[in-house]
Amino acid sequence: MTAFDRAWEVVKANPVWYSVHFTPRTEQEVERIWELQEDLAGRGITFDTGGMVAVGAGRNWELDHSLKGATPDQVLQIVNQSGLKYEVEARHEQTAVEDLNETWLRNNPQYDTEAMLNIQQQPPQPEEWDPTVVDVMPCPQCGAEAYIIREEEGNPERDSVACNECGYTDMEWGQGR
Repeated sequence: MTAFDRAWEVVKANPVWYSVHFTPRTEQEVERIWELQEDLAGRGITFDTGGMVAVGAGRNWELDHSLKGATPDQVLQIVNQSGLKYEVEARHEQTAVEDLNETWLRNNPQYDTEAMLNIQQQPPQPEEWDPTVVDVMPCPQCGAEAYIIREEEGNPERDSVACNECGYTDMEWGQGR
């Protein structure tokens, strides 16, 4: 197998996704983007979208694993026919394990099907704790308002203190309190 053949196998295994970006310059273009999106939905063509539809603001259509009812090429052809100005970013993206279905896995023996199915069936993991401001106090260095930050859920011994005014930080503030 040549290097080209190996590269081609990678390309075929990872689908090409498209991100279509519109930046309307007039209210009429804003309206046409909405109308085109509604027309596609009426034909059963749906996909993820993002951004604002307003003059000067960007609107994205993600023609990726979320696309239903058409191929990316078919949607791009319809967009071309609309006469709207847009930009397209094409990229290869590994399909997320949770998006893989059992049939696909069973039809692709080059992958460790059993391990991938086991990953799919695992229960969702609890969300990680994000540090949270739990109180305020005078900064020991400058006297301005400093934040007491809970670094670990339910563990005040891991609290820290931070002052935005002077930059004072004490990551061990909660120990022994």
